[in-house]
Amino acid sequence: MLPTIPSTIILFSAVASDNQPTLSSRAPWLGSYLGAVVIIGLLSMVVIQMAKDFLPIRPYFQKAWVIKWIKQRSEMASGVEDRRSAICPSRVEEDLLRCAGQERGRYYLYSLPIEELCGQINAAMQAVMEKADTYGDLIRVFAVTASKDDLEKVVKLPPLLAIRDDMPSDERKKIEEYAQARNHVAHHIERAVDGLQITIGSRWKILLQGCSVALGILFAALGVGIEWMRGNCWAAVRDVLSVGLVAGYLAPVARDILVRIQQGGR
Repeated sequence: MLPTIPSTIILFSAVASDNQPTLSSRAPWLGSYLGAVVIIGLLSMVVIQMAKDFLPIRPYFQKAWVIKWIKQRSEMASGVEDRRSAICPSRVEEDLLRCAGQERGRYYLYSLPIEELCGQINAAMQAVMEKADTYGDLIRVFAVTASKDDLEKVVKLPPLLAIRDDMPSDERKKIEEYAQARNHVAHHIERAVDGLQITIGSRWKILLQGCSVALGILFAALGVGIEWMRGNCWAAVRDVLSVGLVAGYLAPVARDILVRIQQGGR
């Protein structure tokens, strides 16, 4: 017979009695099944949280995705017809980190949650827009979807933006065109950062969910390990998958609830 919650609580115990209830039992043992799901889910959540706290998983993950994102957009901004003017992705990333107050090779910025990371990037890009003629490649990468005319107006040395009453109409028109182009480019930059946040956030969530399910199945397999030795493989596989999948799915949900409780207590 399959070991249930008392033995699942001590997952690494090698002792299980013959009269323990199974997951195939009916309603009287529903509590044992739910208990196994809760315990294994909480254990998976603790392991994942410890790995996130003590291992540089998030910074390496987010750094890799940001570099990949910059490289793809650099190729789009460079174009295929003019290789001589190709934009260097590593230099773009270096400029971005510098404008965000970080040093290249450091991971402090990438260690932030994705919402805070993209908030810092947005703030850095606002500072970049004030020195558009210096960080032209960085602006071209982030605003690659903007029109070429708007980009060329923005990355050139901006005109004196002060408008006088006696200013000639052609100068006034030039200032208005520059301001309009800058607004368009800034809008594309904001949408680009939003897209980056959505992409990395969804990938990070998928990674955590996959690790949670894998850990849930692993811990459930350890909990019913004695059943493998008894040769009842079908019952073991059935119970490992039923408990492990549900527990692995619920582990991130439990973590989100815990985070909200902690944030509400501040």
